[in-house]
Amino acid sequence: MGWRNGLRLANLVLLVIVAVPAEPRGAKADIATCRSYCYNSAINQGACLAQCEVDDTPGGSFGAIAVSQRTGAFANSYAWRNRAAAERYALSLCERKSGGSGDCVIGVWFNGVCASLAMSPKRSGGAAWGETARSADDAALDKCSSVGGKNCAVVQTYCPR
Repeated sequence: MGWRNGLRLANLVLLVIVAVPAEPRGAKADIATCRSYCYNSAINQGACLAQCEVDDTPGGSFGAIAVSQRTGAFANSYAWRNRAAAERYALSLCERKSGGSGDCVIGVWFNGVCASLAMSPKRSGGAAWGETARSADDAALDKCSSVGGKNCAVVQTYCPR
């Protein structure tokens, strides 16, 4: 197995690690996950990579809810230090849950307040924030109905307190 075969094996192992990112574990892992996302998914890699360098470690009050209209998958993130990090993490979780649908979008971002996601059986949905869980739920239900959702129900609520 000469040097060239060893190099090919090392490249193959690296590709497997990049293709299946692990759950972030601390700031260094989160930046690595962010960079991996930029290299593999972002349209504008330069702008995406610049966002990875901001202080996007957990420990703040920002969060986001992302949803896939095609699959109905959704995910939230919370307790991030900035909006960009919260949105990026919610999108990456949503994409993972949706099987890589490519259509996950941010329904709502929030900072120190409650947030809810309401969906209809036919995947119409609405996401909103509010000072209380009830106000966030009510606003999400209203948004779901306003886009044509029938029989909307709250599927997720997050409150930091």
